[in-house]
Amino acid sequence: MRRHFTLIELLVVIAIIAILASMLLPALANARAKARSINCAGNVKQIALAAEMYAQDHNDRLPQNHTADPDPLRKRWHAVMKPYYVDDAVMKCPANTSTATIQYGKRGCTDSYLTGEQSSDFWNGMKMGVQQPSATISFADWGSGNGDRLCPHWHQPATNRGYVHAELHTGGANYAFFDGHVEWLRYGNTFGGTKNLWLYTKSGAQPTTDVPSWPWP
Repeated sequence: MRRHFTLIELLVVIAIIAILASMLLPALANARAKARSINCAGNVKQIALAAEMYAQDHNDRLPQNHTADPDPLRKRWHAVMKPYYVDDAVMKCPANTSTATIQYGKRGCTDSYLTGEQSSDFWNGMKMGVQQPSATISFADWGSGNGDRLCPHWHQPATNRGYVHAELHTGGANYAFFDGHVEWLRYGNTFGGTKNLWLYTKSGAQPTTDVPSWPWP
């Protein structure tokens, strides 16, 4: 005679499956987040490599962040660098839910807040004078601001500001450096006294303010 499961036995099995699912789902979510972060880091790496190839062809200078040129192919840094990366998808982060077509920012603004920042030099594409290329940010996940640019003074009422998407990847973001390598970092760890990762000349004492909660104003 065939034995059938009782209702209690079925409920026990369903409960066990539910418990196992509740244990596995966070791990799966973390794995997906990690995969998106790795994919994004690859994009930032490709952008950094494209920038280096551009610089090799242009007297070791990067393109300006953006100009008043009416031709869209010459107006923005990513458009100018287009011949040096293959796919437009490299400019889209898989974890960024914004509708922006460009989701990465280039270092530089037209004003400076930190001693040694020399933001306008970055804006104009200079890189030869960077004292510590392996400790100086060049590109990163872009949060907001004017002209997909990156500046460290989100906490200032500056008109020409732009900031990194500080907590896009499990509390941090992917940053490229002028030597071409890429790191995941928490925003607060990008500031480090005279080794501040945002500085051009690495000189002068730097402010160490607390980082407010994302999103920034």
